[in-house]
Amino acid sequence: MIRHRPNARVSRAAFTLIELLVVVAIIAILAGMLLPALGRAKAKANTVRCISNTKQIQLAFQMYADDNADTFPLCTDWNSAGGKDGRYDRFTAMTNRPLYQYQGSPEVFRCPSDRGDIFRRQVIGDYTTTNCYVQYGVSYLMEWAIDFARTKKITGDIAARGTPQGTSIKTSEIALSSANKILFGDWIWHPNRGNTDRQSTWHNSKGTYFNVIAFGDGHSEGYRFPNIPAANAFWTAAPSPTNQWW
Repeated sequence: MIRHRPNARVSRAAFTLIELLVVVAIIAILAGMLLPALGRAKAKANTVRCISNTKQIQLAFQMYADDNADTFPLCTDWNSAGGKDGRYDRFTAMTNRPLYQYQGSPEVFRCPSDRGDIFRRQVIGDYTTTNCYVQYGVSYLMEWAIDFARTKKITGDIAARGTPQGTSIKTSEIALSSANKILFGDWIWHPNRGNTDRQSTWHNSKGTYFNVIAFGDGHSEGYRFPNIPAANAFWTAAPSPTNQWW
């Protein structure tokens, strides 16, 4: 008679419920540790890409000025120096924008963190801007036709040609203090957008100002404006090369 020896090794077919719960808890803890880090890494990558975009746009402005008596262009609106066709705000076709032949791909005017703008909805009340590049053709806002927020305009209103409102800045004036001369920045960089709404915090945490800004000397950076309410008289000071920015 042949006897079969019992297998000395006992195989376990599955986790017990307690072991499964422990594994799930460990995965949840690891995810809780990793996801914020991944979010910060993505935000940093978007900021770096945005800085690269704005440097290319600065070059387009400079090349235009080189071909036009060292003078920046006249434009039809805040959003019409370059980029693509937009949908609202005095539509300007991409091919009619003065930087068209200098910009290369219009995608350099797209910020990867573009979330739109609360201004039209909350202040004017006519429509909601969910993505500035899609709706205006650009993610970046230049100072146009007027000086605002202590910042001197860089482009004039083409419809007011020959008047102070219809003149653009010259590179010789930028050179007075180029390192702190703001050319343009994230569409929501003006203080009247606030710094708490999600649409006004493309690159920053709530409660702080942190916008990608392009300066006259060719550099771009994530810039922190003073945390001062838009209604404060601080913002109405005249632009001056001696200011922190102008």
